[in-house]
Amino acid sequence: MGIKAIGSNGPGGDVDTLRILAGVALLILGVAIANYTNMATAQAISRAREVGIRKLVGARRRQLVLLFLGEAVLLAALATVAAVALMELALPAFQILVGRELSLAPLTHGNLLPLLLATPLVVGVLGGFYPALVLSGYRPGEILKGRAQAPGAGWVRAVLVVAQFAVSIALMVATLTVQRQVAHVQAVGLGYQPANLYLFSNLPTDTARAATLKAEVARLPGVVAASLSTLVPADPSGSISVFDLPADTRSTLRRAEGIHPFAADEDFFATYGAHLVAGKGLPHDWKPAEGDQKAPRYAILTETAARRMGYKRPEDAVGERLLVNGETPTEVAGVVADMRFSSARESDRPLMFLIKPNGQHLTVRLAAGDQRATVKALNAVVDRLYPDAEYLRRAFVDERIESLYQSEERQAWVFAAFGGLAIVLANLGLFGLTALTAARRTKEIGMRRVVGARVGDILRLLAWQFTRPVLLANLVAWPVTWWGLHQWLMQFTVRVDQAPLTFMAAGALALAVALATVAVHVIRVASAPPVGALRYE
Repeated sequence: MGIKAIGSNGPGGDVDTLRILAGVALLILGVAIANYTNMATAQAISRAREVGIRKLVGARRRQLVLLFLGEAVLLAALATVAAVALMELALPAFQILVGRELSLAPLTHGNLLPLLLATPLVVGVLGGFYPALVLSGYRPGEILKGRAQAPGAGWVRAVLVVAQFAVSIALMVATLTVQRQVAHVQAVGLGYQPANLYLFSNLPTDTARAATLKAEVARLPGVVAASLSTLVPADPSGSISVFDLPADTRSTLRRAEGIHPFAADEDFFATYGAHLVAGKGLPHDWKPAEGDQKAPRYAILTETAARRMGYKRPEDAVGERLLVNGETPTEVAGVVADMRFSSARESDRPLMFLIKPNGQHLTVRLAAGDQRATVKALNAVVDRLYPDAEYLRRAFVDERIESLYQSEERQAWVFAAFGGLAIVLANLGLFGLTALTAARRTKEIGMRRVVGARVGDILRLLAWQFTRPVLLANLVAWPVTWWGLHQWLMQFTVRVDQAPLTFMAAGALALAVALATVAVHVIRVASAPPVGALRYE
């Protein structure tokens, strides 16, 4: 038999979360830039007279472009100062979100300072360039005749509104899908019962002390069962074995590869509540002898391991005698359902449990109810027997399983927080556009009221104008978001489907918020007395 060691793969969740944060932050910044562009172009007509006067006194278009760009950059600079102050206040909560200790020092007087200083310039130019072109393009003659219009501004604003709401809808869909995936992988069958399991990890290797520890722990009130093993949940370390199968085996193979062997004592499966699918398991009241330490007499396979060894059915593996270590054969006493000890990003590992009376992990099953006194007594026994343990870890198994998905949980919080911010920003822009449109159409609204139009009629008229971009945003956001989430979900071997209801719910929420935003202005203007509207200039 050959054994190849494999190391544990360090979690990259924090890095992934930071990357997602950066990407989502850029999307939010894009929404803010689109907002500024929308509002600046929508208000362009109100500054037409100013542009006309400046051109009459000799201002060139290039000078006007620089002027309006300067205004945008100045606003971005003021926003950057406010953002740094808000970052200082939000830093504690942000550190909890990403699970890292962070400091603003590199941003304010470190290697990120040039980025901070360049941000107002870049954002100001991106947000102000198109409005500057529109404003500087007015002709004095048209302005004086009252025929000034913002060329092309209408379709540009529509495109930007679609983009804003597409980002908002995409982030909402991502939030719902990530939350569903995290809940799914935590609830999917693990092959054992993680509730009420308390774990001591990284015990110093000492077979005699380990046996004493297990015996004393088993006698404590509130302890149902205890087991020593070299494998526990959220512990990816281990080895891969390759060994030859005997000539008279029922397997279709003569050489088994990729099997992960671990040591476990005779109480392991009862402690974890594993389900036996083939065989009778270990003989009743059988206890491992000293010789089992080197050449174990019995082994238990998982279903995946049995298939990897070439057995068509789990029961075909039962009773097989394998040369696992040395010349003494090891008998397969049973096959249990697959037990998932690692993340759902990995496929089910083919596990072979060699029944040995040792292990650096102690798992204790506690009785249900108040477990504080039992946990305190357990810790006291371990501290007494292992005063030299430097890297001892203690935790409930379900907590360790949750730790496997901290990255996904953080990502869900990121999408939820920034998705909410994106839809707020998008609706702030829509709020401003609606206010300007309602103000410009005040006289039209008054005339419609005079000829008999009701408030509801006017609301439907203007609501349709502003909800069309939101409906179009769904058509843009849905396929892009589906593809992105499909790529993200592919890292899991156990994953949820992308439910159409999730996409429809996000689109419906965005539409409802947009309708509520439009209704605020329309109802206010449409409910005013028509006489006042007809006098509006």
